[in-house]
Order: sequence, then structure tokens, then C-alpha cells
Amino acid sequence: LTPGNVVVRVEYSGINYKDALAATGAAPILRQFPLVGGVDLAGEVSASEDPRFSPGDKV
Repeated sequence: LTPGNVVVRVEYSGINYKDALAATGAAPILRQFPLVGGVDLAGEVSASEDPRFSPGDKV
């Protein structure tokens, strides 16, 4: 990991209107494919280079 980055093991992910816009190409939200939808998530930190987060933290 580079400084400031965090890896999260995703337990739940929501799909919102921005995901739909990106998937349909209706808005220039994502410009590179393939894409993974679900910008909203909840999970557990598995690795961190950010002092605010530690492995095991629920986010």
C-alpha cells in the first residue's frame, strides 16, 4: 500500500443512482471500463497505511 491508502474487505455494498448512470453511460462519471459498481460500502479494514484506520476497524 502507498501512504494514505486503506484496503477494506467489503461485507455490504449498495447501488445508487451514480452507479446506474455510470453503467448506462448516461453521465461521464466513469470513463474507463471495466468498472465495479457500488461506491457505498461497509466492511472491515484488512490493511492500512493511514494512521486513522487499523486492521479490524469496521468502516
